[in-house]
Parts: sequence; C-alpha cells; structure tokens
Amino acid sequence: GELPVTRPEDPVAPARVEHGPRASLTARAVLAMLPAPTRAELVSVPRHAYARGLLPGTLAFGALFAGLYGLGLPMLRFRRRRVLARLSLTPLSPTVFVLAQLSARVALTVGQSLAMLVVGAALFGMAPSLAAALAVCAVITLGVLAFAGLGLALAALVPQEDTHGDLLASAATPLVLLSGAFFPGSERPGWLASVARALPSTALVVAWRAALEPDLAALAVPSLTLLAWAVGALWAGVRAFDPRAQS
Repeated sequence: GELPVTRPEDPVAPARVEHGPRASLTARAVLAMLPAPTRAELVSVPRHAYARGLLPGTLAFGALFAGLYGLGLPMLRFRRRRVLARLSLTPLSPTVFVLAQLSARVALTVGQSLAMLVVGAALFGMAPSLAAALAVCAVITLGVLAFAGLGLALAALVPQEDTHGDLLASAATPLVLLSGAFFPGSERPGWLASVARALPSTALVVAWRAALEPDLAALAVPSLTLLAWAVGALWAGVRAFDPRAQS
C-alpha cells in the first residue's frame, strides 16, 4: 500500500496574557506556570472598572430580594395569621395595608441604593449626576414593583411557609445567574441569551448601569421591560393573592 503523507504541524501562535496596570505581578506568576511561548501584554483598563461593573449588579439584587422576600414572605405570614382578614373589621382595608407595605419597601430600597451611591462616590469616585440619581430611583422603583408582584404570586402558589423559602430560592437563583451581573452576557449560548434578555433581573442590571451614565438610549429598552414586568407581575400577584384566605 501507499505510505501516508505526513505534513509538519502548524506553528502554534504564542499565548498572550493580558493584564491591567495593577496586575503585573499576577501576570508574571501566570506566565511562570504556562508553557512557552507565552507573553504578557499590558492593556488599558478604565478607572474603577471592576466597581462600575459589579456595583450596579449588586445593588440590583437589593430590589430583587426586597420584592421576593421583603414583601412576599411578610404578606404570606400576615395572611396565615389572619391579620389581613381581621383588617376588614377596621377602617383600614387590606388593599391599603398591602400598598403601604409595598410603598415602604420601595422607599427603603431606594434609600439604600442612594446610600450605596454615596459610598461608591466616596470610595471609587463614582459620583452620579442629579439626572443619574433620578434615573436610578426610577429604575429601582420599577424593579421592586416587578419583583413584589412575583413575590405575591409565589406566596399564593405555595401558601405553606416552610416550603415558601425554598421556592423563593429556586426562583431567585436563575434570576441572579442569568442577569449578567457577574459575567458578560455575550458568553451565554444564543438561546439562553434570548431568555436572559426577557428576565426582569437582566433588565434591572442593564438599566442600573445605563442610569449611572446616564444613557437614555440604553435605558429605554430595559426600562420598558421592567415596566411590563411590574404591571404584569403586580396584576397577577394581586389576582392570585387573596388576603382573606387562610392556609
């Protein structure tokens, strides 16, 4: 038979380790562990890029947990203890009571977010303008309303308090992982990226980052997504959650 034809292997391109101005020692340590040829390359990094990328995502989760846990779980406890049903004997209606709880949760979360912006300005030089602060307040309000509606709906779906926390954790985990707060959305598969873009957590993180600029063009789409979730989730949550019911 014929002898196989052998060809020289293609030359391997040298590996490259990119690092910022503060990571030169880390880059040298990585180079020492990698096979040659490997070279280090200094890249320009925006000032406080890590804080600017992570802080909005971290603060967005304040709205997520304020709605899912901060409103849904207390409302479930109030209903199980017949607190909301007994309100019918007083001038205060259950609807007004629930709206008061929701308003307090929104005000508390907005205040916490503004306080964190002050910390970010003091530590990282991320001083937002007045327009950015107002945009942040609007985004956080929409986020809390959206997740509060989901919290009410989940409280109606599983009225048992001992399993309600597990359900909230199961719902919050994919919302957090797919939001794009910890890794770029471009690293997701195509179908998963489409699903993630429709989630309120992703819209909240994107809107938070756009509000800090503020970038009105980038803020429009996620804000509309949050508004749709807020209206739809609150409508479904109020319809599903009967304040007079007792589990």
